[in-house]
Amino acid sequence: MALSRRLRAVADMVPEGLTLADIGTDHGLLLCQLVKTGRIPYGIGVELNMGPFRRAQAAVRESGLESRVEIRQGNGLGPLKPGEAAVVAAAGMGGGSIRGILEAAGWIRQLQCLILQPMTEVAEVRYWLSGHGWKIIEEDAVKEGGKYYQIIKAAPGPAEELSPAEAHYGPVLIEKRHPLLREMAAKDFRVLQGILEQMANASYMDEGKSENFMKSQHRQKALWMEDFMEWL
Repeated sequence: MALSRRLRAVADMVPEGLTLADIGTDHGLLLCQLVKTGRIPYGIGVELNMGPFRRAQAAVRESGLESRVEIRQGNGLGPLKPGEAAVVAAAGMGGGSIRGILEAAGWIRQLQCLILQPMTEVAEVRYWLSGHGWKIIEEDAVKEGGKYYQIIKAAPGPAEELSPAEAHYGPVLIEKRHPLLREMAAKDFRVLQGILEQMANASYMDEGKSENFMKSQHRQKALWMEDFMEWL
């Protein structure tokens, strides 16, 4: 089975010659492809749920890679020991889940790099990285099935303060003016405009502090997004 465009973008960021741990490996396809092509010498897949865990094991057996790809069952980085992998990938899960996985492992700064592809809350993932001693060194974005996916590669390094635009769309993607940036920002801006219109048309006779705060946050986002769209 060929890799999807999203997983190909993740695979392209994996350094050559280093052991990779794929957290939430699902079918194990990423690891099998990377080992088959010789990009990595060994891979460890981690899967929490029994169904995907067994599917990944079956995929490894069918590929004849039992000696070079190992599938473990468990939560996050829990099944790994420090030093077993030099690179960790976490793709296809929510940003909150990714942050939780990283926070639970006190040894992750021993890694050479992280490769992350959050399905949601991508800005929060970048803010977490910048606040915990990780420097974003490479990024990519792909469009597949009408959806946009951002891939982030980070290495231990000096903390970086991110602007709202950098947190949402990536300092590297912005620096190289990635061709999908305008599409991604335009789509997000249309959604934000719809939210603001709904708020303007709704009755807020009894709105409390949380509602006022939400409205303020959306308006602030609209301001920097307008500037960002103009820059693009």
